[in-house]
Amino acid sequence: MAIIQNIDMNPLISIITPAYNSDKYIEDTIDSVLNQTYNNWELIIVDDFSNDNTLKIIYEYTRKDSRIILIKNDKNYGQSRSRNFAINIAKGRFIAFLDSDDIWFPMKLEKQVDFLLTNSKAFVFSYYMLINEDGERLNRQIKAPLAVSYEDLLHSNFIGCLTVMYDTFLIGKENIPNVKKRDDWACWLNILKKGYTAYCIPEPLAFYRLRNSSLSSNKFNVLQYNWEILRKEQKLSVFKSTYYLANYVLIGFSKILYINFIGRGAW
Repeated sequence: MAIIQNIDMNPLISIITPAYNSDKYIEDTIDSVLNQTYNNWELIIVDDFSNDNTLKIIYEYTRKDSRIILIKNDKNYGQSRSRNFAINIAKGRFIAFLDSDDIWFPMKLEKQVDFLLTNSKAFVFSYYMLINEDGERLNRQIKAPLAVSYEDLLHSNFIGCLTVMYDTFLIGKENIPNVKKRDDWACWLNILKKGYTAYCIPEPLAFYRLRNSSLSSNKFNVLQYNWEILRKEQKLSVFKSTYYLANYVLIGFSKILYINFIGRGAW
């Protein structure tokens, strides 16, 4: 494990935001970054060849704040490649992720930087809250284990992408695997497979927007992609892949039951 000397207590954070046809939501997303109590950040937004007003909205923000950087794709490359375009030019010590329809709490960056520096950890995430397409709160809080290892993560993706921050001084820059779905899960697996542990701040620090058109809106439609990540990306045996996929289904059913019928947001 690398030892960091001469620690900068106000390091730059690179925020990675892919955007595609997000003109209904992206202003709220960008505003939630501008409202952060931690100010040393760069927001790298990659417009993935949008055909609505997304590009125009982003451009107007770049004129007002030099910390907002716009990358314009010349065609639609997809979410994972767009994220990687941003990661490759990121200058920050820390990498964080925020999709173009999600929202951060004001102290999200401050609390996570403090956690990583104070505890000398490499990877942090948090709980988050759910909102609907119109931004209305659903009174549902998504919790997670306080520490997640590679083995834990094979069972289910406990880590919300919009809550992640990791230290490139320790981990290096980790590109997102170019898969259609579950690309964030595949990335976290690759990081934790190196021996790192993901630590959870046990409070919500973001709002995740549930959209009917979301690729991940129906978790059981992504089982084939989970299988491909387990078998092809992680190169697990058929037996182990079947075991972890079965665990994913069981955990998924438990989440749905608890969130919707028992706990109303206490998972």
